[in-house]
Amino acid sequence: MAKHGQFNGYIMVNGVDLSDHCVEFNPVKGRGNLPAHCMGDTDNYSMPGLKEGDISANFIQDFAAASVHKTLAPLYNNATIIPIVYRAKRAVASDTNPEHSGDYYVGTYRDIGGAHGEMLLAQVTFVRAGNVANTM
Repeated sequence: MAKHGQFNGYIMVNGVDLSDHCVEFNPVKGRGNLPAHCMGDTDNYSMPGLKEGDISANFIQDFAAASVHKTLAPLYNNATIIPIVYRAKRAVASDTNPEHSGDYYVGTYRDIGGAHGEMLLAQVTFVRAGNVANTM
């Protein structure tokens, strides 16, 4: 059985590869719940609803052109729906390195933050705005 570590992940936001500034990213895929109990039922139960999810990410902040802030701030300010592509490794997508892609928008963006003596971090949450495809 293969085991994998997260050492060299890949995340592209709106066509900009931000992997070299990314400290971590955590995609979560979920499903809503549809209440399915009726009159006379003695149990509260649900059926699977629509797919949902988000990606939380921390980036080492960079204010240069084509970097973290110049990529994320306009997306947040304009509520733009954008494509995101991510893989566990920077290597080419394959059966052992599946690629995920989909449409998202910036739900939250903390452009400045961090503790004294630590790197300036940008925290962002990308909220799912469409289907997410797994290419492998």
